[in-house]
Amino acid sequence: MLHGELPEPPLSAVPPEVSIPPTPLTPAPSAVPATASDLEGVFALTHDYDARNIAFNDEGAIVGATLDVMIERMTPHNALVDPAFQQIFMMTWRLFVSPSELVDALINRYDLPIPTLFSEEDLAAWTKRKAAPVKLRVANLIKTWLEIYWRTETDDAVLTQLSGFVRETVAAQFPAPAQRILEIIRARAISDDSVVSPRPVDRAMSVHVDKLREGPGIPNPIPVSPSDIPRPNITKTLFGLLKGKSYAAVTVTDFDVLELARQFTIMENKLYLEVKPDELLELGQSSKPSVNVKAISTLSTAITGWVTECILNEEDAKRRMNLVKFFIKLADVSSFSLNMFMILISRAALFVFEQFQYFPFYTCRFGLFNYFAS
Repeated sequence: MLHGELPEPPLSAVPPEVSIPPTPLTPAPSAVPATASDLEGVFALTHDYDARNIAFNDEGAIVGATLDVMIERMTPHNALVDPAFQQIFMMTWRLFVSPSELVDALINRYDLPIPTLFSEEDLAAWTKRKAAPVKLRVANLIKTWLEIYWRTETDDAVLTQLSGFVRETVAAQFPAPAQRILEIIRARAISDDSVVSPRPVDRAMSVHVDKLREGPGIPNPIPVSPSDIPRPNITKTLFGLLKGKSYAAVTVTDFDVLELARQFTIMENKLYLEVKPDELLELGQSSKPSVNVKAISTLSTAITGWVTECILNEEDAKRRMNLVKFFIKLADVSSFSLNMFMILISRAALFVFEQFQYFPFYTCRFGLFNYFAS
């Protein structure tokens, strides 16, 4: 039968002298740890979360989990911390949880429930093998958050809660790590760092903080000696006009194309260095846009408008043609010599070309204009 209840066997089919022994409700003796040494093996294999609260893909990578599970995965008692998972979590947790909720989850992880049925020997083994490693790693996670991944704009609201927890709870078991954390909290409280991309509060840690934020696989920057830095390519006449602030006597074609491209690259590079990965991840997630990302976009828009205005304000056709040639060369040098692709100078030049249908239109393999660049 596929559905319904199984039929009752006739009483005559079961001999009265046969009795079915009940199923034992206690586990087999081999599955019950008898000593502290047996408990160590159990602690090495168990976790505190429900297996239904975490999901993996075919490769074994986590694709979904609750907040408590993710906190436990970053504070294991029986394995090393996965740096890649921790980095991804610390960069993205603000997308789905508030700072106060994260602090509550960390406190709950630190306050592991004490087993009530353990003997004194078993409890000592549990404290040594599980409770102490978990609590120390929670403290280290809080320290990492404060040192590397802190966001003043959103996270300062939980400084008081973190300070009280570390002072009253963590310091009792780990005085040295707690003292370090309290020092960072005090520095964060008086820090005037950027609300979007706070810098490390301790200059001693600044050497490795950026590498930790970027994660593994980022090559070290190539050292550059002062002799490798190119000298500015500018004429004495132009330098004198700029120094004397005689800007009305200066035209854009007075500048060397390569030197102007270098200056644009320096401007863009300063803004680019202020952008952090978490800012890019949060684009479009909040009503308040990232200040640093917006600054780069503003610079690009301003340069594009400036190029367009310079060309269209020139009434003489020959001078206008020379301006177009100049900006096309500038776009060529910027993009293919200095690898500065974000400032869309060439886009402005293309826009201008579309407005003048009588200009001959020739393109080369790089999308530039052979006719005017020759």
